[in-house]
Amino acid sequence: MQENLTTNNTKKQNPVRKYVKYLQIAVPTFHTIPFIGCFTKITEQKLVAVFLSRMRYINNIKHKGFSLYFCILLGSSVIVYADFDSNNIYSYTNINMVVKSASEYDYPPYCIVSQDGKADGFSVELLRATLSAVDRDVEFKTGPWNELKQELKDGTIQVLPLFGRTPEREAMYDFTFPYLSVHGAIFVRKGDKRIKTIDDLADKSVLVMRGDNAEEFARRKNISSNIIAVETYADAIELLNSGKYDAVITQRLMGIQLLNKMECKTVVPLDFVIHDFRQDFCFGVKDGDKELLSLLNEGLSIVIADGTFDKLHAKWFGPLLIYRISFKQLIKYFLIIFIPFAGLSSLLLIFILHREVKNKTKNLRQEIEERKHAEETLKRSEASVRNKLKIILEPEGNIADLDLSDIIDVKVIQSIMEDFYKLTGMLGALLDSSGNVLVAVGWQDICKNFHRCHPESSKNCIESDTILTTDVQPGEFKAYRCKNNMWDMVTPIILGDRHVGNVFIGQFFYEDEEVDVELFKQQAKLYGFDETEYLVALEKVPHFSRETVNACMHFYSKLADIIATQSYSAIKMSRMLVASKNTELALADEKERLAVTLRSIGDGVITTDMQGNVIMLNKAAENLTGWKSDEAAGHPLPDVFNIINEITRKKCENPVEQVLATSGTIKLANHTCLISKNGREIIIADSGAPIRDAEGKIIGVVLVFRDMTEKQKLDESIQKTQKLESLGILAGGIAHDFNNLLGGIFGYIELALQESTETNVSTYLAESLSNVERARALTQQLLTFAKGGAPIKKLETLFPFVDETVQFALSGTSVSSISDVQEGLWLCEFDKNQIAQVIDNISINAQQAMPNGGTIEVSAKNVIFEEHSHPSLAAGKYIKLSFKRPWYRYTKRVFSSNL
Repeated sequence: MQENLTTNNTKKQNPVRKYVKYLQIAVPTFHTIPFIGCFTKITEQKLVAVFLSRMRYINNIKHKGFSLYFCILLGSSVIVYADFDSNNIYSYTNINMVVKSASEYDYPPYCIVSQDGKADGFSVELLRATLSAVDRDVEFKTGPWNELKQELKDGTIQVLPLFGRTPEREAMYDFTFPYLSVHGAIFVRKGDKRIKTIDDLADKSVLVMRGDNAEEFARRKNISSNIIAVETYADAIELLNSGKYDAVITQRLMGIQLLNKMECKTVVPLDFVIHDFRQDFCFGVKDGDKELLSLLNEGLSIVIADGTFDKLHAKWFGPLLIYRISFKQLIKYFLIIFIPFAGLSSLLLIFILHREVKNKTKNLRQEIEERKHAEETLKRSEASVRNKLKIILEPEGNIADLDLSDIIDVKVIQSIMEDFYKLTGMLGALLDSSGNVLVAVGWQDICKNFHRCHPESSKNCIESDTILTTDVQPGEFKAYRCKNNMWDMVTPIILGDRHVGNVFIGQFFYEDEEVDVELFKQQAKLYGFDETEYLVALEKVPHFSRETVNACMHFYSKLADIIATQSYSAIKMSRMLVASKNTELALADEKERLAVTLRSIGDGVITTDMQGNVIMLNKAAENLTGWKSDEAAGHPLPDVFNIINEITRKKCENPVEQVLATSGTIKLANHTCLISKNGREIIIADSGAPIRDAEGKIIGVVLVFRDMTEKQKLDESIQKTQKLESLGILAGGIAHDFNNLLGGIFGYIELALQESTETNVSTYLAESLSNVERARALTQQLLTFAKGGAPIKKLETLFPFVDETVQFALSGTSVSSISDVQEGLWLCEFDKNQIAQVIDNISINAQQAMPNGGTIEVSAKNVIFEEHSHPSLAAGKYIKLSFKRPWYRYTKRVFSSNL
């Protein structure tokens, strides 16, 4: 065993192991292995209580049969309290979706309060991103730092975003791995030359923030006899600037940022770094909150890996890492100095600027080096964490690369061994294969204060460790009397086929042997120990019977076997679960792709089982049938897919029965009509096919159908169009022949008009000629319709054309007409023949509605329609033409003015 066995503080580990210790929290499998506190859901207190009750009962019986009885009781504890539940391996049920956190008032750029009173800053944003990466939200409150620390300890809040890890806080809080490491600095009033080193603070008044790392460091190191704690560092800067105090100790970058924010130029940081005051910033949680700690470590690893950490760091620290003196500042300094002092002052200005730039550059270089160091530390930590997780979770991972500390919870094992020591007085220690001490309890003063402190006697201890750990088989143990004349024993821990560590007991005498006090007096003289103190330490060395020693060693041997067996099983189980999870994810992806494909198909799809019961419908089938897929599942197909013959209205044969009868693809007959759940009738085209498994056996039926209603309407419309085309051809032929006849009539009437000498006859002939002209116009419209041509529109005025048309239609009747036309009526684009036909029809209808005579009022005025103001007309200028009599409106037409 190595010299560092003397420590009882298991949290003091080397930097890499300090980060790796969180692996057992990051891998939730280890919370489900029975008995051992680091691998179980049983609370540590319950485990210790059961264990102590067994041990107290053992102490009340004879030593005879101790080993066998103890093993039986130990086995019963394992059986009674094992609670292995693989379903909860990946659950963190005790973690709320919204995590409560808090931010101190003014610690820029890490934690600040924005103008709207909300928490902000690098560490606040980093915590938000960390919890978001593991699907958690966080809410922040603000308050004085010292109160927030107490609230975290009491459990009122769950996590603090900016929490330096210090020896004083180890017992009250748990920490994630550090995301930033910086050093402290001393701030003084500008021009104060009294402080050159940290030792110069011994007789000075030093300001710190209450509860901050700086206060704990200052009081731990006792750097001054006059340490004053204030609420915030802004208060500390103001008090220092007032001249009543000598210095402020805080983190350099935060202090510089705070000075800039306060626009305080009379306080500056000293050039040297306080190397003993190193701040490892972590996320802090209440002691024992392992589930939240696991989530935070996992989320922090993710935001470091995906670049979020670098983006946040660049956002909050980037502007602080570049310092330039602008041209405007140079001019300002130059003018201030040059005007009163001229040339000599210019030289002084250059000297001052050079010194300022040099100091700024030095400070910035220190900050940059600290940042680089923090980034390198984080990268190494990230790489280590990823490698350990890969080894544990991936089948190709090499277990040989794992250390013993990577697979056990040192804190829980320490507690078990301490309780065992209290019951038996037997020292215990747990070491990895490299000799690093993971757990050490009950170490004797004679070793701690004497044997391990002298270079010669410590060689005997190292030799004992080497001899003990050689050629010891699993499940066995080996005893050795070291050259310092005390007994040590060891049993190995084997993971798979690899020796990963050892469990030691030692520093004792057997009850049946006599201690040679003279021999130890000689050793005191040989190594220069104080004989009196050495012999006092010798008297404290415990004496055990051989049965007790063997029983204790059997316990530790069984404990080592449980640690190794359960750890190895946990790793294999983790890999199996990860492989199973990957398979589930692959199946889920495949199912999702299939669902997306079915949803994307425009045709309706229904699948059924061999009994014709519906299994699922895609979205198109849901729309056509009116049934939801979940609602239709399990129903017979005819309930959901209700089809009849459109013409005969008889039910169609069940397509599933047709497919199963033919074992092939079938198509529905023509005129198939689907009646949806709400009674809507849809003309469909359908096909059905069997679903076969990998062996070709039919296991169901799939139906694919589409809505043919619109297509059928289109076909009918085409048929009607074709009929109209035929009718148009017929009308064209008739109109052409009729037009030829009208041509003859028109010619003869003109000749008669020329030959007529009687006035009445000429008038009648002229009227006849006018009617023939209108008949020719109507015939021309029939020809236009027959040819599929468009109306012949011209831009001209509606009046007096409308008046003439109305009067002509009413001629020879007892109905008259009057006109009301707006002045400045717009021109209008229209086909005269078509409008004349419309006006004729309206006038004739009006005349027929007034058999006893009357008057028709024809009015016209300009109107303008805005966008969406008329249901069928676009925005623009129109002419409104109205026909009415005082108590009845007949109709109205609106014509576009095209202006």
